Amino acid sequence: MGLQSAYYLILLAAIWGASFLFMRIGAPSLGGVWLIEGRVGFAALFLFFVVLFLKKQINLKENGKHYAVIGILSAAIPFLCYGYAAQYLTASLMSVVNALTPIFGTAISALYFRTSLEAGKVIGLFLGLLGVAVIVGLDPELLEGNNLFAVLVVLCAPICYGIVSTYTQTAKKVDPIANAYGSMFMAT
Repeated sequence: MGLQSAYYLILLAAIWGASFLFMRIGAPSLGGVWLIEGRVGFAALFLFFVVLFLKKQINLKENGKHYAVIGILSAAIPFLCYGYAAQYLTASLMSVVNALTPIFGTAISALYFRTSLEAGKVIGLFLGLLGVAVIVGLDPELLEGNNLFAVLVVLCAPICYGIVSTYTQTAKKVDPIANAYGSMFMAT
């Protein structure tokens, strides 16, 4: 990896990680649903203007179900899960749980396509789960009341990401800009 690629990776990680911090700050005061509705709604509005500027075709009638599946599984449900959990859990815990996305994605894809995983991949999945467990640690506060439910809710987000990544492997190909706008529109 070159220096420029490393810079972009670190920048992306900072931007992505900051979203968990902003959710943790905003959710207690705005509520999880309104925070996420605003997040997805502003994304849809911004992408609407991008689509207009680039003169892209959305074909909502033809691709509406496709956009709905992607929007619901990649934005609406996961973001609501994080919005709810942000009222009870730390931003760092939520971001660590998000690290389960490739693990769930690999497992769901293997189940869906009925492919057996090589021993190295199984070991990798196990080590990934173990790594997340070690980083999260055993905090007794996580097992109390709303915190435990929030942990279970936040686990739904990477599961949704795993499902939608498997779906997109078999879904029809749609222009990326149209896909982005259509999915955010449907998520909103």
